[in-house]
Amino acid sequence: MRIQDDNRRIEQKIQNGYSFELEKYLSEGWNLFRKELGPFVLYGLVAGLILTALSFVPILGQIASYLLTPALTAGLFIGARKLDQEGTLEFNDFFKGLDYIVQLFLVTFVTGILIAIGIAFLVLPGIWFSVAISLSIPLIIFAGLDFWESVTLSVKLVNKKWFHFFALLLILGILNIVGMLFLVVGLLVTFPVTYCILYALYKDIVGFSSGDDQMDIADHLVDDTL
Repeated sequence: MRIQDDNRRIEQKIQNGYSFELEKYLSEGWNLFRKELGPFVLYGLVAGLILTALSFVPILGQIASYLLTPALTAGLFIGARKLDQEGTLEFNDFFKGLDYIVQLFLVTFVTGILIAIGIAFLVLPGIWFSVAISLSIPLIIFAGLDFWESVTLSVKLVNKKWFHFFALLLILGILNIVGMLFLVVGLLVTFPVTYCILYALYKDIVGFSSGDDQMDIADHLVDDTL
């Protein structure tokens, strides 16, 4: 039932369009991160150490790292959702991204190949696709979609406001480059902030099927020609 509700709502957005409020997402994402700065930073450190340790293990460690990376990073979405929904956050909440490890691995693996192919063909197709799939991971986690359906619906949604998404992702990319310049330590802040901002975007544009966070579709739909 939840998946049907999400699909129905997403299809309405694809048909009718939606508003995109960049400043709102930046502000809400940052404020959400500030509420539990410690756990977000600590999780980034722990996840980074796990993946670094695995990278030193020949073959099996590298395979495990490739499998775990999408699930560990997706845990930041889950942490942001828990904090936003309940006002509290436990450290083990971040690791619930492991519940979706298969679909997250598949979406990362398949889209990675498609992006590489797109980059090989005059670069621009790869750039377009890498932006267009930016909602695929939260669609797997929050809407319960399988990897390919999450890709196709993400492409359809993002293409309604592709340049808006591109601008936001460009800002977030610059933010994380700045984080790297601070002896990489800055990424412990900028990386979780990035996911909190993307969560705020997902919440506003896609929304959720139940609870107080569910959007009023009629209020949010706009003429896509604007």
